[in-house]
Amino acid sequence: MSGIIKSRIPFADEFLPPNLVCRDVEIIMIKKFLEPLTRNEPIISSLFVTGNVGVGKTALTKFVLLNIPSKINYAYMQLKEGSTTFHIMSQIAKSFLPEIAISRRSTGDLMTRFLEQMKGRPALAILDEVDKVPIKTLSPILHAFSRETWVSFILLSRLPNALDHLPTDTKSSLKCKNLVLGSYKKDQLLEIIRQRVNLALQPNKIDDEAINKIADYASCFGSARLAINIIREASEEAEMGGAEKVSVNHVEGATALIEEDTIKTTISDLPQTHKLALQTIAQIARVQPATFGRTLKQWQNHLSESKLPQFTRWKFYDVISDLKKLGFVETAKLGKGRGRGFQTVLHITEQVKELFAQPTARELKM
Repeated sequence: MSGIIKSRIPFADEFLPPNLVCRDVEIIMIKKFLEPLTRNEPIISSLFVTGNVGVGKTALTKFVLLNIPSKINYAYMQLKEGSTTFHIMSQIAKSFLPEIAISRRSTGDLMTRFLEQMKGRPALAILDEVDKVPIKTLSPILHAFSRETWVSFILLSRLPNALDHLPTDTKSSLKCKNLVLGSYKKDQLLEIIRQRVNLALQPNKIDDEAINKIADYASCFGSARLAINIIREASEEAEMGGAEKVSVNHVEGATALIEEDTIKTTISDLPQTHKLALQTIAQIARVQPATFGRTLKQWQNHLSESKLPQFTRWKFYDVISDLKKLGFVETAKLGKGRGRGFQTVLHITEQVKELFAQPTARELKM
C-alpha cells in the first residue's frame, strides 16, 4: 500500500497554493492598489481587508505580493494580544531598517528616527489581525505614518468594525479603502477541497461522498480553513488506521474532533467572567437545577475567590447573553409549582458539559 498522504505541506496554515480559487476579482483589486509601489511611487491610501475566519485574508494578500512582477519593499507582521505600541513599532522598524538601533524604550524617539530614515522610500506594512490589540495601541503609528512617511498599510481583520474608533483625523489621513471577502459557498469550497486533495493526497484516496460531506459542513461557516483542517484530520485518521482511502466515517470523526478542539480553544479565550459562569452552571447542574438566582450568587462567590470585581446582576445578564450567542448556554423556564410562576434555569450544552466533566477541561486557564 502506497499510503494516503502524499505531502503534509499543503495542510499547513502558511501554505500558499499555486493559484487561489475563487478570488480572481480580489486579486485584481489588490494588484491595482499596489501598482504605485511597482513603479517605486508611494501609495496615497491604505487598504482594510476584512472577512470571517477562513476566507483567505492572509493567503490572498501574501499570494498577490509573491506573484506581482516587480519587487516592492514590504513587511508582514501578525499582531498578538498584549503587544504594546513600542513593540509593534520596533517590529516595523526592524523589518524595514535592520540596522536601526532600538536601545531605549521610547516609542516617540524610535518613531521619529524611523520616519526620518523612511522619507522618500515607498514601502508597505501589512498588519494582520489588527483586532488583537486595542485600537489606541495602533493609532499613534497609523496616524504618524499616514502623515509623515511613504509607508502605507494593508490592515487585516475578521472584524469589519476594527477601525471604527480611530480618531477622525487619523481616518482622514489613512484614506482607507475597504475590501470585504465574502464567505465561501459550497461550490467554491468543493473546488478548494479538490485542489488541496490533489496537492496533499495520493490519487483516488478520498471518496467523492467524503468530499461532499466536508463541503456541506464547511459551507455552514463559509470557511476554507475549516475544510482543509477536516481533510487533514480525516486523512491522518484513515492512514493511521490502515484504510485504503478517506471515507465519510473518517470525515465525521475528524469533524467531531475539530468541533471539540474549537470549543476548548473558544472557552480558553473567553474572559474570566465568562469562564467562571460556565464553571458555575456545570457545578450546580450536577446536583440541582442551575436557576438564574442560584447561579448568580455562586458566580459572584467565584469572582470574589478569583479577586475579580463584584459585578451586578446586569453584568451577569450580559455574560449569559454572550454565552448564548456562542451556543454554550441555553435557558428554559421551570415552574415553581402551585401557581407560583416560573424561574429561569440555565443549561450548558452537552459538548461543553463533557469538557467540564473532565479534570483537564476545568483547568482551561481558570
